[in-house]
Amino acid sequence: MLVNTKFCLFISLQNYSIFGGIDTQRTLPFGTPTQVRDEVRERIKIFGVGGGFIFNTIHNVQPRVPVKNIIKIYETLHKFGTDPLSFNPKPTKTKR
Repeated sequence: MLVNTKFCLFISLQNYSIFGGIDTQRTLPFGTPTQVRDEVRERIKIFGVGGGFIFNTIHNVQPRVPVKNIIKIYETLHKFGTDPLSFNPKPTKTKR
């Protein structure tokens, strides 16, 4: 990953928005749908808490990107995009 996501989160907490999302040079064109889902979830988890995150591919999707990867972006955003806290299920109590 070329961008330090933790640093970008720090910047976003200073009243800025983050506009970005998936790696359009490697993950989107050459990754599997699972890798696409994982990267989208990671960005939502890091940047989505507290608002200010606008998920986007930054620029146009290139012609040779597999359609299944584009669909996976939309599926993942639909499932997790509105509630980044859904990544952290409530801890279960263990019996002693």
